[in-house]
Amino acid sequence: MSEPIRVACPHCGGQFVSSQAAGQLLACPHCHRMFRLHDSPADPPVDPPAQPPPPAGAGASSLAPCQRCGQQMQLNASLLGQTLACPSCGWQFTVIAQAGRFYAQPAAGQAGPAAAGMSQHREVGANTVNLLRRTRPWVIFVAVVMLIGVGVGTLGLLVNLGMAGSAGGPTGGMICVVIAIQLVALGMWAFLAVLLLKYGSAIRQLTASGRTADLDRALDAQRAYWLVTGIILIVSIAIALLMFFVMIAFIGSAASHAPPPWAD
Repeated sequence: MSEPIRVACPHCGGQFVSSQAAGQLLACPHCHRMFRLHDSPADPPVDPPAQPPPPAGAGASSLAPCQRCGQQMQLNASLLGQTLACPSCGWQFTVIAQAGRFYAQPAAGQAGPAAAGMSQHREVGANTVNLLRRTRPWVIFVAVVMLIGVGVGTLGLLVNLGMAGSAGGPTGGMICVVIAIQLVALGMWAFLAVLLLKYGSAIRQLTASGRTADLDRALDAQRAYWLVTGIILIVSIAIALLMFFVMIAFIGSAASHAPPPWAD
């Protein structure tokens, strides 16, 4: 060790005090580059291996994607080292800086993108859960209205059964056809109401757990509802056409059994 001397860096011009002997390598504390102390002009400065740029300054920021849902998040130096949560899916991460940019690294105990993508127990995005949660009251409302309609239709069915017992001839036959149509319609409405209640229950379970498996159950219940609705629509059109032709046949039968006007 020699006496401390003031040294000027040949790369950036920064000055500092060093006690190293002449001919030894020094690292500039300002630019972090290396040079040989008291180099002769013939000796070029010795550069260190390529180093990554220093972390971004306090005022810098960059966008980083969430490794679970892909949501772009604005990160900056003030968040460096902190553990945060994605505003979209709730995935927890730690802010790190590399090569002048900020990145979201999985926090301790958090799965990375591959594990999160394969797990059936990963969390669904909070926005998705909220949208389905807001849909559930309307799903339950429609199901209850349909069940009330089934109850009212059942009362009408009982009335028609009483009329069919007292009526005879073409009128009794027509009432029997109406009863059969009512039975089919009530059965379809009741089945749709049950599917809607199942859908609402799946949404409630998803809201409580936030798991992907429960989201799959809710979507499957929704798929079943629309499938049955499409089938019922086709059947309803067929029943409407059948009723039309039955009405035509009934009117024709009644006209054929009516006495002619001149018979009086």
